[in-house]
Amino acid sequence: MNYYLLGMIVGVIFALAFFILSLFIRKKKGTYPRKYDERQMVGRGKAFQAGFFTLLSAGALCNIWDFASPLPGGSFVWNIGVLLLGVAVFAVTAIHFDAYLSLNENPQQFLATGACFVFAMAAIGLGNLHSDRHEGRIMGIINFGVGIVWIIIVAALLLHRRNSQKEDE
Repeated sequence: MNYYLLGMIVGVIFALAFFILSLFIRKKKGTYPRKYDERQMVGRGKAFQAGFFTLLSAGALCNIWDFASPLPGGSFVWNIGVLLLGVAVFAVTAIHFDAYLSLNENPQQFLATGACFVFAMAAIGLGNLHSDRHEGRIMGIINFGVGIVWIIIVAALLLHRRNSQKEDE
């Protein structure tokens, strides 16, 4: 058994354990009541629309470009980048239309989780960038991309929260 496969197995086991633990904690604390009003539902619809059409148009451009001439670094990284762009557009649009709940329910836990997530993605990305394997370097780039998207989402949430607090005053 090589170290790559062993790392994959340990990662899957760790992810499953983390998922089961988070389900147990959430069930013990109880779920938060979902209080979406009509305005937020419309905002979520607009966010899904913006993310979906960004994903379609950027994906089409990426694949047309790849068809015309090969993309530098391979098409996999570019397609993952398109996916991350669609997620970022959806999240920032949902934040703009105030169609989210997580930050308002428990802001300290959300920001602490985000900080841990960005740190983990950066550490994994740095570790993979120094890999001898081409796939490892590609995964390092993707990990940095995921971390950057998370930073964009948290920054948009904090800006929106600050602006809404100014409007309330």
